[in-house]
Amino acid sequence: MKNNINSKITDCANKIKEKEEQEKREKERQAQLKREVEAKERQAQLQREAEEAQKLKTFKSDANNAFEAKNWDRAYTLYQNIKNLDPNDYAGYNNFFKKGKY
Repeated sequence: MKNNINSKITDCANKIKEKEEQEKREKERQAQLKREVEAKERQAQLQREAEEAQKLKTFKSDANNAFEAKNWDRAYTLYQNIKNLDPNDYAGYNNFFKKGKY
């Protein structure tokens, strides 16, 4: 009878250990999935930022070219687009107004 009880205790201990290991593996799997999702989100964010930076660069080039060509309406519109993409970029916008004062 004592052996039977010891055997049942051992079986229970093994089942508990197995359950704990399953829970640990599941937590690790969930953590891995979370890391993968975060990495994909970060990659998408970097892609958006790169696209925005390229768009800003193109707008600046086009706006400066329009400004030099005295195509004021186009330059003004492009400088507004630049300001919409980067509210802290005042260089072209301010230069446009400085030239307009003369």
